[in-house]
Amino acid sequence: MSSNNNTNSEETETYNLIGELSNQYADLGETTQGFIKAQKLKGEKTVNDWFQVLQDMLTFKYQSRTISSKNKLKKPQSPQVLIRSFFYVSIVQIAIVWAIVEHLIYPLSWEFWQYGLIVIGLSLLITFVRKTISKSKIHQLREGFEQYQLYNKEFTTIRSAESRILPVYNNFLHPMLAFTKEEMPPNGMLNLYFDVGHWKLPYHKVEGKDPMANRHVTHTDFYEMKVFEALGKLANGTLLNLAIQKSVRVRNIRKVNPRGKVKHKTKSRYKLIYEVRLGFPAAAFQLRDNRPLPISNVKMKVASNEKRHTIKMQQVVTAANFDKTIQHKTLINLMALAYQCIESK
Repeated sequence: MSSNNNTNSEETETYNLIGELSNQYADLGETTQGFIKAQKLKGEKTVNDWFQVLQDMLTFKYQSRTISSKNKLKKPQSPQVLIRSFFYVSIVQIAIVWAIVEHLIYPLSWEFWQYGLIVIGLSLLITFVRKTISKSKIHQLREGFEQYQLYNKEFTTIRSAESRILPVYNNFLHPMLAFTKEEMPPNGMLNLYFDVGHWKLPYHKVEGKDPMANRHVTHTDFYEMKVFEALGKLANGTLLNLAIQKSVRVRNIRKVNPRGKVKHKTKSRYKLIYEVRLGFPAAAFQLRDNRPLPISNVKMKVASNEKRHTIKMQQVVTAANFDKTIQHKTLINLMALAYQCIESK
């Protein structure tokens, strides 16, 4: 009896937690729920609003992960399963009694079909009696099973939403927004695009020529995907443009060995292109005469006019596979290099 009470209390506690998480997911709002489902953040909000959206998403993820890892919904026994078990147990019991009577007490010598009908009929009668006696238990099972179906649907929705909030939100976007928030005015607008959804190459194909292709390359395909972009205006009046792009080059290679055997291979090259563009107002900043020496894997371009000094920094990181994790420190380092090229008047 105590074990049943403990089980019921655990189920009640789990259902209460699921209910709280379901309410928390509903409180995120349709806009944030759309971000989660699409695995994409897109739009223009104040930097504080974007930061709050991300904080809510990560808080929901951590709470749902903690609860779902410690609490697993167990499917309770339904009334139909209990009634079927009554019937099957009755058949086995009657068959055993029949066999004892047939072989040890009195040979009945009935036909097989008569034997089967009698066993089934008696089993149905005993099942009906057991169902009538266990009416309260069946009613309790029916309520518990309906409650399980309701909370299991909510639990599935919560788990699905939690799994779509990838670690890259915490390891890249959160520190990137925290850094940007410190550099922007409190009500500064930030146009943000962040896409980490699973994408298929054919939808991102671009035209391009492969200048490095040799005679063995029969065909080359190029694919590009915009992963991150942030547009805003910093507190000192500097225009900010941050971007990360994934690039894939797929080469089809045909080689013939000395014996005339033809081999076809496909080689892929993955790249992450980090780009920082800062437009400093010319009224407050000027270019330094002693700029930092160029770095081997960083390209720098400087353009000036009467209104602004625009510094563009670009760094290409070659990846061994497509799942190369983007790094917020790379963008911050490029911004630091751009600031080394400028000074206040």
